[in-house]
Amino acid sequence: MGFMDFLFNMFPHRWLKRDAPGTFRFFIGLGNVLDKYDEMVKQVEREADVRTAVLTLPEREAEHELNIDPSLPLDVRRSRLIARMQEEGGPTPKKEFEKSLTSLANTPTRIINHINEEYITIDFENVQQEMNFDVIEEYIKRNKRAHVGHSYNGGLSASIEVKDEVICNIKRYHTVKEFRVGMKPLKEKNEVVL
Repeated sequence: MGFMDFLFNMFPHRWLKRDAPGTFRFFIGLGNVLDKYDEMVKQVEREADVRTAVLTLPEREAEHELNIDPSLPLDVRRSRLIARMQEEGGPTPKKEFEKSLTSLANTPTRIINHINEEYITIDFENVQQEMNFDVIEEYIKRNKRAHVGHSYNGGLSASIEVKDEVICNIKRYHTVKEFRVGMKPLKEKNEVVL
């Protein structure tokens, strides 16, 4: 039901000649104008929120100094913009950093500190093909301290086979007194299995 029906039903039936062509055209024209106005209001409301914006994304990305890349999906562009808007200038607290990375990666993310907080590992619960690591890497470099190194750990399963034997190579060389011109320096080479 559009605005035409709404307006048409607002007036008592005795006030209007509903069958008259002029009345009907008047309410159709006025209803169409109000329908377009209502759609414009809804579009402005959608564009006001970053989570639903489409047309204003390039301007917002430029405002927050992000690379404008229309080839990225809208969800990635929106989450990247939200993460940038949550930045406070300077290093981001660990909980906020994890929250923003979770939003960017679409998977729960945890940060593990190493070596007196000089190195961090970013642990993704499960690595997905849809993850845009360029955007994630840009966000990490922008928000972590400059001297802190980082690496990624994904929810990948791998097995390591450990052998029970250790192989040692023992090499003996000629001493200075034994060595003569033209001789190979290696005197003896043995391999021992422990």
